[in-house]
Amino acid sequence: MKESLLIVSDMYGGQPAWLQDYIDHFETDFSVSYFDCKKEAGIPDHIQTPEEIHQYFVLGGIGHAVQKLLESETKPGNILAFSIGGTIAWKAILKGLPCTRLYCISATRLRYKTQRPDCPIRLIYGEEDTHRPSTTWFNQMGIDPTIIPNQGHTLYQAPSLLLSDIQSFFKH
Repeated sequence: MKESLLIVSDMYGGQPAWLQDYIDHFETDFSVSYFDCKKEAGIPDHIQTPEEIHQYFVLGGIGHAVQKLLESETKPGNILAFSIGGTIAWKAILKGLPCTRLYCISATRLRYKTQRPDCPIRLIYGEEDTHRPSTTWFNQMGIDPTIIPNQGHTLYQAPSLLLSDIQSFFKH
């Protein structure tokens, strides 16, 4: 039986082409499932701009998505999360979501967290992502991040940069 891999979307959710590249790559070795943060946060379709979507998440959507994630996942597995999905997965794990390993890319809102989940964690950020957590935060959390040179917040939209590292992390 294959290990499970839950992929947690960024704030836009849906099925963008870059996301399908991750799914296609990992479904050979893992039982892959997908959690659409935008849908599960209950964000209405008429909310479209990045600013509006972000505001909806901050004003309650994150909590709603965390609750939905807790209700939908009951067995331990690996989690790959993008941007706000990393924050949602992190919070859900702290509330009891079983997690074998957590891999987050561009999860900038983690900089506000004061507790870390009790599982192996890999955090990846672009060097040019100005909202990534500080060195002090990483030290307090006991996490050694990977910073990708010459990349910004949406580096996760280029799977080729990350697939081998993700595969290696989940296989150890």
